[in-house]
Amino acid sequence: MLLAQGVWAQATDGAENAICAYFETLRQPDGAYAYPGQDASHLSATYAAVMTHALLGRNVGGDSKALAALVAKGLHPVPVRPSESARTRWHWARLHEYRLQQVRILKTLGESTDMFRREIDGYANIDSYTTGYEENGNPVLMQLACVPLLKEACGLAASDVARKNFIEYLKARERANGSFNTTPASDGSDGHVVNTAYALAAFRALGEKPDGRAASWILDCQRDDGGFTWSPNPCMGGVSDVWYAWAAVRALTAVGARPRNEAGLRRWIVSLWNADGGFAPRPGMRSDPMATFRVVDMLCALGWMKGFESSERAKAVDVVHDDLADCHAWTVQFEAPGSGSVKDAVQIAKDLKIHLWGAKNALPGWVEAAQREADGRGVPVTFFHSDEAYGKRRAIPGIGNFSHLVDPATPPPGAVDGSVFNLWQMCDHECCARIWLDSGQYDAIGTFHFGCFDMTWLLPFLYQYEGVLPFVSNQDSHGETWWWRDELRSFRTVFLAPGRSWDDFRDACRRGRVASVREDSHTENRLRIIGCSEQIKRALVEREPEWRNLRPSELVSVQVLGAESMFEVARPESGKVLRIRLDYHWRENKGLRSPSCRLASAKSGERELHVERIVRRHEKKDYLHGIIEEAYDIVRVEDALPQRIVLTFTPAAGGSGKAFVKEVEVAK
Repeated sequence: MLLAQGVWAQATDGAENAICAYFETLRQPDGAYAYPGQDASHLSATYAAVMTHALLGRNVGGDSKALAALVAKGLHPVPVRPSESARTRWHWARLHEYRLQQVRILKTLGESTDMFRREIDGYANIDSYTTGYEENGNPVLMQLACVPLLKEACGLAASDVARKNFIEYLKARERANGSFNTTPASDGSDGHVVNTAYALAAFRALGEKPDGRAASWILDCQRDDGGFTWSPNPCMGGVSDVWYAWAAVRALTAVGARPRNEAGLRRWIVSLWNADGGFAPRPGMRSDPMATFRVVDMLCALGWMKGFESSERAKAVDVVHDDLADCHAWTVQFEAPGSGSVKDAVQIAKDLKIHLWGAKNALPGWVEAAQREADGRGVPVTFFHSDEAYGKRRAIPGIGNFSHLVDPATPPPGAVDGSVFNLWQMCDHECCARIWLDSGQYDAIGTFHFGCFDMTWLLPFLYQYEGVLPFVSNQDSHGETWWWRDELRSFRTVFLAPGRSWDDFRDACRRGRVASVREDSHTENRLRIIGCSEQIKRALVEREPEWRNLRPSELVSVQVLGAESMFEVARPESGKVLRIRLDYHWRENKGLRSPSCRLASAKSGERELHVERIVRRHEKKDYLHGIIEEAYDIVRVEDALPQRIVLTFTPAAGGSGKAFVKEVEVAK
């Protein structure tokens, strides 16, 4: 992304053709490009394709004007006005790299960037970052460094205020050895090679000439295998990766230096070249569009592109799963509701075919009570603890002290594999995320989510970990089970195994037989399966009836409650009551909305029973004031038991549904 203008080189025809052929496998019907295994174009994959072709002196092909129009208006991963059908949204950081990718694609295609000039010209201040996520509110350096690069790319001079703010910000993060990192240098921490490359590029765009102090430090980031890692003495995650190598080469180029072990670096780069013509982020990984662009950019910068031959490519071996004949498809939910109605939880587990239910931060005794309810009703679901680690932070010197990085799941009683299952939740600070994911401390990566909808779409660098760590869905639930049912229906984790136990799931993780699935408005009501091979996708589709309930779930929840009904809202001190919840739909920050039906009457024989309607609204004077948090109807059973109660439901005002009746037996 720090591509210097005018750096061109001519590869051999065989190498050019192989690389360009790889990108053709990623081209979509709209003319843009997707990540491997995805069926929708992504801005970053398109950027990689366009810039690689430009480096090789080739046109990307197709209708360039149509592609430019798509890039300018419709290909940004985060829509300008996110809706309830958006595929993703911002998390905490503003990812300026996406705007830079748009601008550079348009310039490469010879199209105008005027539509962005006003926005970019207005960038003058340093973005804030929430202390709720990073303890000291340190912004993401590489994203801020994109701002001067954006101004330069659009031919805009930085204002005096912007220039002063960005230079002060960057200088405060320059270490004595010339490296840069996210936190101020005053904390005594070391730098990060990617932050160093971006900072040096930003200084150049601001008219500041680098003094070359960083060269020695960057050279020390090279490892014995010839690749580069993120720091000379990494505290963890010290792997060789093409992102680090590319940043090192770009940073060295900025200060007029070259790698120390050039032969080793070249051998390492060759080891990344796969049979499909693309390059992997690391040896043995599958090809990746951004990795391919970064390799070609390095080769051009070092003058090595001409010497590459297609015969040097690695022999890629696809993983073949030959042990699926006895496997069935099962589902697991991480951080599903862990409070409120256990009766509703068991009913929804049955209705939606949830086989392993991870309860988020469950109240004491809730998991045990839910399991007793399930066992008593013969519902095949196992409950376990799957928590969000509220209030706990993890620090990397120079990067920051972050929360929301790890969510632990505890295996259910009786599991042979009793180790804690650590789930990666979220971090839009790429330098931080990669170090932790490479630390060996995680068991899975969270993907589909209730709020950000698709973490991988927002942060596509996560795609390179497919096949390295399992991809799982993360409910991250906030409320009662019944109100969370739309989320539970929309996305989950599916695995292939002979049985549905926790140990079967862990074995499926080791064998690469786990996937995240989603189907709702955020996927345009198409089933999306990510995190697994095409063979596993086909197997999951073939076994769809085993893990998907293809009929609609219950419109209403009707539960008989007595004094013994622990964890149930409206539990009576004595006697029996019916609690009826309608099909309100929960929406983040909007509460419960728009039920399709209403309870019209409750009768025991010919006698009309009194219905008490309860609606609780948010009372605090904040942005949630007045939203509906809870709603249910109560029918008190006062006469001698048993009774058969007939409930009649009719469409809600303005609704288009049909009337229906439910009969409930209330035993002694």
